Amino acid sequence: MDSKEDKARRARAAAAKKAASVNVPRRGFSPHAESEKKPSTSADWSFWGKKREALAWEACALSFNLNPDRLEPLRDGWMAGPGAGPLFEPRSFPSKATADEFGKRLRLLGDYVYDREYFDLLVAGESAGRCKIRLWQFAAWCERMEFDDLPPELLRLTRDSASSEQKSKGSGMAVNSHPVTSGAVGVNSSSTAASNGDWRDKAREIADEFFDRDTAGGTRDALLTKKARGEYGGYAARVMDEMQKREIHGPRGRIDNPRTIAREALQGDKWWSRKPK
Repeated sequence: MDSKEDKARRARAAAAKKAASVNVPRRGFSPHAESEKKPSTSADWSFWGKKREALAWEACALSFNLNPDRLEPLRDGWMAGPGAGPLFEPRSFPSKATADEFGKRLRLLGDYVYDREYFDLLVAGESAGRCKIRLWQFAAWCERMEFDDLPPELLRLTRDSASSEQKSKGSGMAVNSHPVTSGAVGVNSSSTAASNGDWRDKAREIADEFFDRDTAGGTRDALLTKKARGEYGGYAARVMDEMQKREIHGPRGRIDNPRTIAREALQGDKWWSRKPK
């Protein structure tokens, strides 16, 4: 027969076991799980919506509604070299598909970030992804590239920020354009893109003039060639020079990059592929 001390000892042990089962959390379970929510990976538009500038990779993240501050640099990303990246850990993205699309979009942005037809390059970085650009210009570029599912907060920057920045210039000129002069000898100063429709149509008309003239003379030029010291030749360069003489400009002012002429107006089925070689 148990003594009173034995019964008391068993009662205390049972009470301690019950207390342990209540107070000690199960493995992988936190009693405070409801209050320990993982920080959101979505962009904080209360902050980024007020920003005027960003690094190219930050802007690219925003186009996927990702919070740039939550992207983790790839541990071995430095091995890609100084001109690459930045690269990020796969776990920074909600899915592999998003990570892949982010990488492709950042590479595509690298083809345009140095083009003054699209961006004011505020600070040149060691790679295209590390260059600093204006967010509203990035939003406009995204629209022009026709990306799907862009955050409405990003698209709003195109209307709001572009309008306020251009007004602050006080000149009526687009922010990333060069001053437009008028009154050139032999040139009608009203022959601008604003009063004569899309500049691409004008570029193709001028290209037709050069092409027909070359054909009549038994010669043919290339679409675009790169010469020494970074100069360009070919129809795109000749069209650019003629557009400047006639004061035909893009929506942001004078176009001074023949690659823009080639890409936007002449390459492929826009013009070049339809011409006999």
